[in-house]
Amino acid sequence: MGPAGPTGPAGPAGADGASAVLAYTFLSARQTLAQGSSFVDFTGVHSGSTPAVTHADGTIEIPASGTYRVTYVAAPDAGSTSTISIGASDSSKYWLSHNGSAIDSSVVSRPIFDVNIALILTLRTIVQGGSYSATSYVNAQAGDTLRLESMTTPGIRIPETAFTLVVERIS
Repeated sequence: MGPAGPTGPAGPAGADGASAVLAYTFLSARQTLAQGSSFVDFTGVHSGSTPAVTHADGTIEIPASGTYRVTYVAAPDAGSTSTISIGASDSSKYWLSHNGSAIDSSVVSRPIFDVNIALILTLRTIVQGGSYSATSYVNAQAGDTLRLESMTTPGIRIPETAFTLVVERIS
């Protein structure tokens, strides 16, 4: 075996690889929402080294254009015995809004227990407890806003609810 030869010339630069930056933000709150239209004002905010969003006064702002995966969970406390029946069109639901418009895939209605025993009992009430969640993908521009909202018909008991929202920038 002979001595090693001289080093050859450098090759061309390779293509850029995928970004290794993981941008996410986890928001949490525990509150009782108002009857009618309301929104969640998150009080706990935790992010990775690169936050996916910023938060102020219940509004979540997107700092960079891209695609975001947004998941929320609403977990109302289990209530006491229902003592009132609600109307046929009464409801309670949650949804995520993007720039003030509801994202259809994020709308979740709380289930209603409906009993009608002829001449004895008629009862229609929101099922207590449980958890409700949805995941949506949002194509957003820098400066766009997100908000977790709810609508509950007046007269429906609204329990204290634990909310979590996870926002991840995926592209």
